[in-house]
Amino acid sequence: MFDNLTAYYRENVVSAYIDYRDIKRSVTAGRSRDIRSAIIAASALFHLREHLPMPNQPTRSATEKLCPEYGLLGDIVNAAKHKSISQKTPHGSPLLTDATQIGEQIVITEYLDDEGPYRFAEKTVIVKLSDGSERDLFEVLTIVMNYWENFLYSSGILSSIRTFPNDSNKHPRTRVECEENRLDFEI
Repeated sequence: MFDNLTAYYRENVVSAYIDYRDIKRSVTAGRSRDIRSAIIAASALFHLREHLPMPNQPTRSATEKLCPEYGLLGDIVNAAKHKSISQKTPHGSPLLTDATQIGEQIVITEYLDDEGPYRFAEKTVIVKLSDGSERDLFEVLTIVMNYWENFLYSSGILSSIRTFPNDSNKHPRTRVECEENRLDFEI
């Protein structure tokens, strides 16, 4: 299927993450393209551990202790795959129990300057946790991507390390940036 673990990581895991990042950044929303791409990236990231050679393959529990977002990622992947989950996980009760807790949102932020109001629209895939809190799936994916980059580099599997920035659009925007940001919606 893939030549080796490095190829699997780059051609499947990193590629799926970048595909979702690019779709998230695109100006087209609708047709569930963001959530579909996010779940593909989440699944690739979560299942990477199972592809590691046995001497380097940590347990799910050990991985969750080093990267708590990996536990959340596992719950997201399992809820998306099975619709609902109820069994205990290494971190205890699932952090979400149903696929309906994963959804796409368009967030519109309104700013005000001397010329009046202006708006910025962004697409996000949000996970509503059972405790009532919410997490941006891209942020979770980025944390887990960076964990695996560090793990694979320190294990000698990767010859160099990258840091993937969490470039979710969570910073104040200028009027010019907002005017350039026009979201198209497909039905």
